[in-house]
Amino acid sequence: MIEVNGHKIDPQYYIDKWTNWALEATPATDERVIQNVKNLYKKAKLKEPEVKVFRNYEQFMQIDWASVGDSVRASVGDSVWASVWASVGASVRDSVGDSVRDSVWASVGASVRDSVRDSVGDSVRDSVRDSVWASVGAWYWAEDLAFGDVFVDTNVLSKEKAQELEEYKKLLETQRIAIRTQDIVYVLVAPTIRREDGRLHSDQRPALEWENGTGQYYIDGVNLPKELWESILSQKMTFAEIMKIDISDQRTVALKYNPQAILNEGSTLVHKDNRNNELYLIEGKQINKDLEAPKIWFLKMLCPTGRTFIEGVPPDEAEKNPNATYLQALLCGLTLQEYLEMELES
Repeated sequence: MIEVNGHKIDPQYYIDKWTNWALEATPATDERVIQNVKNLYKKAKLKEPEVKVFRNYEQFMQIDWASVGDSVRASVGDSVWASVWASVGASVRDSVGDSVRDSVWASVGASVRDSVRDSVGDSVRDSVRDSVWASVGAWYWAEDLAFGDVFVDTNVLSKEKAQELEEYKKLLETQRIAIRTQDIVYVLVAPTIRREDGRLHSDQRPALEWENGTGQYYIDGVNLPKELWESILSQKMTFAEIMKIDISDQRTVALKYNPQAILNEGSTLVHKDNRNNELYLIEGKQINKDLEAPKIWFLKMLCPTGRTFIEGVPPDEAEKNPNATYLQALLCGLTLQEYLEMELES
């Protein structure tokens, strides 16, 4: 707990509140979203725009974002938020003494905003907006709303300024992802989000799924085309098929979920230890010719969850010491002794 202006503040409360908010589907109706956008433009003293609300990700991505981006840069994309944040900033500056404002920011505001930004950035915000970011600049408002929330709850704003900030919060809450131009505002509502161990992940449905089933597919935080997602989860991919995948992160996921692929290439077990580490070698096979690698060394590891992992090892190290335990320690960035001690302690 941190005491600010006589109020005890728990930064984690705001971090959890707005991170959870950002990871929830938009509850508002299209009508509410549209009205909020128009009200925001009105408060910014801008002409009322046409508002297009999308609940279908594929339709949203079919927009010619390059052309839209030119419109954004030439019109009001920045001025809308500049107007909003100028008002919020003025509220804080005008209503709060320097010492109190700095105390709120140093003690709570910065950590809350940064923590929420990082939490959301690791999942939905970057995943959705990066597709159009280079052209237009979409944004998730969670970190700014969290920041404003702290100032309202600590009562460091005047009643009038706090009310103004609350009004802005309500207008922005329905605009999870919004691209603003002079005449049109494109709003993509927030999807249902599925995560595991803090990463986007689902082996059943899109990890980012909109109401009509469209969305983005992820395994272990790695974005995948739907067809590749299905192939990986079928666990029937061959090693040759996996090696044709251009993106290394996607290849790694494919190999992880299809561990038998490399074992089926005529591999020979070289060494096995009592920690579920197995060292294999592929030599003199067609795959060696295809990859122009005379020897392919890799470790097979069985984790406590029952999943099997396959990871390549440096050929020179495997030649020098073809020992599964030693090479697993190497991949962990540990000396053999450190690895053995870690195993003993666990």
